[in-house]
Amino acid sequence: MTKVTEETIHVDGCPLHVRRSGEGRTLLYLHGAHGMGSWNPFFDTLAAHGSLWVPDHPGFGKSQPRGPVDVIADLAYVYLDLIEQAGLSDVHVIGHCIGGWTALEMAVRQPGAISGLTLLNSAGVHVDKVPVGDFFMATIDKQPNLLFADVERGRGLLDKEIAAVDDVTMHANRIMAARLSWSPRLFDPKLERWLKRIKVPASVVWGDSNKVFPLAYGEALARLVPNASLSVVKNAGHHAHLEQPAATAETIIKSARLS
Repeated sequence: MTKVTEETIHVDGCPLHVRRSGEGRTLLYLHGAHGMGSWNPFFDTLAAHGSLWVPDHPGFGKSQPRGPVDVIADLAYVYLDLIEQAGLSDVHVIGHCIGGWTALEMAVRQPGAISGLTLLNSAGVHVDKVPVGDFFMATIDKQPNLLFADVERGRGLLDKEIAAVDDVTMHANRIMAARLSWSPRLFDPKLERWLKRIKVPASVVWGDSNKVFPLAYGEALARLVPNASLSVVKNAGHHAHLEQPAATAETIIKSARLS
């Protein structure tokens, strides 16, 4: 395991709890709706290829209080300001689920602020006649059915993630995720129109068994984001970074040319 440091950086009235590891090009990882959870081998692999920054979103984890963040666009501006405030350059943003949606909003609003984009099982757009799996309405015991290709193995992985945080943090994560993406559920109806503004290389990485956002969503993003590529991780669901950490990290590294 690589050395991981933790610090709190205040940005726009938001105390961002940030974990950092590795050296070189900046890799900014934006977590999904379930929160950051544990530091696992997926992050170690990424940190071997750059200076990995992993913040808790405002209102999630140790980034409390949430400050003036109510919608995903607010989150995008916080991270754009973090990049400027910290003097970061050549920043490649990797976003999972609502983190990918946030990355898209960043790239649309300030195309020159980042140098690359990876969308891992990303929220943000809607595909007609392809329903999403609603993890907000699923009880804890049913969530593995939605989040993993291998449900029984996923149950153990999810138990480990749940054990990594306390009940108060879990509740805060769930409330904040709902605040950001409850209605419309997990997408912005206006975002698709502006994806043409994205100027940086983009890669779309998708679990082949994603039951939250079926593969049609990854295919749609690869079409909608200019010059984007699509890579599929086998035997992986929505939490591909937990279920197939090595394959998911290597796919990101290869598709985004981080090595």
